[in-house]
Amino acid sequence: MNHLVENQKIIGTTSTLKKLYPEIITVGIIIIGALCFPLVSKGLSYAPPFLFSGLRTLIAGISILLILPLLAQPVLPPKGTWKWILLFSIPAVVISYGTMFLSHGKPDMTIISVLENLQPLLSVFLAIIFLKEKLSPATRSVMVFGIIGVAIMSVPALTGGSMFSWSSAVLALLASLSAAVTSILVKKIKRPDAIITISAWQFIVGSIPLLLLSSLFEKNSSPQFTLLFITILLFLAIIGTALTSAVWYVLIQKVAVSRLSILFFLLPVFGLILSKTVYRLPINLLEWVGMVTIIIGAVIGLKKQSTQQV
Repeated sequence: MNHLVENQKIIGTTSTLKKLYPEIITVGIIIIGALCFPLVSKGLSYAPPFLFSGLRTLIAGISILLILPLLAQPVLPPKGTWKWILLFSIPAVVISYGTMFLSHGKPDMTIISVLENLQPLLSVFLAIIFLKEKLSPATRSVMVFGIIGVAIMSVPALTGGSMFSWSSAVLALLASLSAAVTSILVKKIKRPDAIITISAWQFIVGSIPLLLLSSLFEKNSSPQFTLLFITILLFLAIIGTALTSAVWYVLIQKVAVSRLSILFFLLPVFGLILSKTVYRLPINLLEWVGMVTIIIGAVIGLKKQSTQQV
């Protein structure tokens, strides 16, 4: 009898985990995204920002191209999609990655990791303005708590005097905004049959201006292609960009985006925790309060969302 009860518990746990696979995968994508901040900061000690970002996006685009046959997507963009590739490459690659790498002028300014991960909040605002989307009760709750949480987390940095760099903060915010703009543009094209192909080529096309900027403004730099730098570069390009992009696009074809988007509001929390851990900096009281506020909002949002689904 005991064995039967134990087997039923195991079966029940397994069934629950299977239902939560999309959420588990999404959390994995979020953690990988948060890891990118300290890795970019470390890599910039070996290569200048435009060269580093150009190599990352170029390798990412080529990596996605190699797996397109496995995803039943065309290797070459279908007719009529090149205009979208050219359009996407500006905000999604040139501006987003360029400003992201430039914002790491002060790597110990960990608030940058929060500002770089504001895409979910900004995407919702843009969707309301340009797509006329209405907020669900779940999203509304997460947004309110998210805005309050980010504001509280930012107070220590804003009052840090000389430790705070407005230029780095603006660049990080611009990186998030350009990524949010891209997410709105993606919804406009409505080409799920070729969206990963478009993504691959946008990275390749977008890497060209970044590498050109490097050749113009980084002539005097001396990149060091050490084993550590190459490892960081490959992780950022293949795992942090190509793999996460492909997995996310495949995931949202099977699961409603609204079910998973709430989790992305946790990105600033993961980003701050990882950056503080890497640089061995303490998390102060206000930062804890801000992170807990965001987490509470995500929990409330998930509960409201599950109630609506039922």
